[in-house]
Amino acid sequence: MTSTSHRSSTGRDRRVPVGAVVVALVLVALFGLMVKWAVDNTLTRHEEVAPGSSLVLTIRGEREDDAEHERHELVEALVTMCQLEVNSVVDSDSIRTVDEDRGIYSATFQPALDKADQRQLRGCLEDLRIDHFRAWVQSMEVVAP
Repeated sequence: MTSTSHRSSTGRDRRVPVGAVVVALVLVALFGLMVKWAVDNTLTRHEEVAPGSSLVLTIRGEREDDAEHERHELVEALVTMCQLEVNSVVDSDSIRTVDEDRGIYSATFQPALDKADQRQLRGCLEDLRIDHFRAWVQSMEVVAP
């Protein structure tokens, strides 16, 4: 009796084309790179700030005639509200008028803010409206200890 191997007529030899495997691997790699890019560009990363450092914030505020409070009070309220968004504290005594005619004010945060908190603070200050008052950040300057 001669032994020969026969393939079953019901089972088929299925081979996946090499090209399909290569395309699938490339697509998986591209998907992984896209996820890494998205994570790198959307997650907030905080950095260390020097103890004893400070950030001097300068803002310009516009108060409409309908406002019930004075501009200085509105600046203090706005800065105090937005400090809750960041890892720093503003000393209310540090909020000063720089140019009353142009509506320029400064405030000092301690410790200084890293870049992520600076973006958060800017967004809060420029987006928040209090009693017909709006502000724009003019500058943020980190002062080393």
